[in-house]
Amino acid sequence: MIPRLNNPKSSPSRFHFRASVPSLGINFDGLLFRILKMENAKTCAKCKKVKPFTQFNKCSANKDDLSYWCKECFKRYEKTAEIKRTRKRYSKTNNRKISSNHYYYSEKGKLADKRYRKSKKCKDTTKRYCIRHPEYHKAQNAVRIAIQERKVPRPDSLLCHYCPKPAQEYHHWHGYEKEHWLDVIPVCKDCHKEYKKNSLKLAVIGIQSKPFKDE
Repeated sequence: MIPRLNNPKSSPSRFHFRASVPSLGINFDGLLFRILKMENAKTCAKCKKVKPFTQFNKCSANKDDLSYWCKECFKRYEKTAEIKRTRKRYSKTNNRKISSNHYYYSEKGKLADKRYRKSKKCKDTTKRYCIRHPEYHKAQNAVRIAIQERKVPRPDSLLCHYCPKPAQEYHHWHGYEKEHWLDVIPVCKDCHKEYKKNSLKLAVIGIQSKPFKDE
């Protein structure tokens, strides 16, 4: 016995096909998934379109190692005001700093950073930055040459000026003018980043930050 249709406009043949699915014991969702996998395609959960695997980002949490949404849907979602507010709130939390440091110092993060530094994208970005800020590039080169000529000790052989950690780089506390190219102090990366952040905040309100305390 065929049950009565709720919608009289729907096709009877389509209803018979749907009703016959449980009697045959066929899982059409699983069958469709296998067919699409053989064709190297997948249905996007957002736009409901069938797209090739190359249009999806990788996600190891899923069975097929691909994300549920396609790349185009992800791009549209990332441009919305909602995700921007969420990311801004998360960037200010302590969990963001812990997770970023955990990834940066892990073996996976170090390998990713090494690959990026050798990539063409990194070289092009560095080249553009040197063109925009030539004074910074010249000051860094002057310090590098001074270290090679043993006029200035290596920063990793000294302690940070602001904390007891070993230094990792030099800080041009007096600016990047030619007469101040070698006016540098050893700092660790954390203190260098914090100093730049604080000096930017002080510059916004019109106060000039002091480079370091007199010893």
